[in-house]
Amino acid sequence: MINEFINGARSMIDIFNDSKANDDRERVRKAAHKAIPSFRYFKIKHTAELLEEIETFSMKKDKAGNWSSLVKQAVTETEHVIARAEKSKTTIDKQDKIS
Repeated sequence: MINEFINGARSMIDIFNDSKANDDRERVRKAAHKAIPSFRYFKIKHTAELLEEIETFSMKKDKAGNWSSLVKQAVTETEHVIARAEKSKTTIDKQDKIS
């Protein structure tokens, strides 16, 4: 389960980075929408709320810088979440070997 979350989060980051450069808001919106349930499942509320905000902003046609900065913030937060998830996974794996 955690491996699937980590892989999905990495995929979302890749999509965000590629799409942000091209201002492909629809692709970002779809990736955010798909990722929100996983972040909620693991109770990563702040990032889930940020992804919802990106989903909403992605549907707007204005060229305000808010969208780009939100996407950048989500990438940074998700990278931190992935690092914590990998650390937790390593701890769990070590505990399983001891048992």
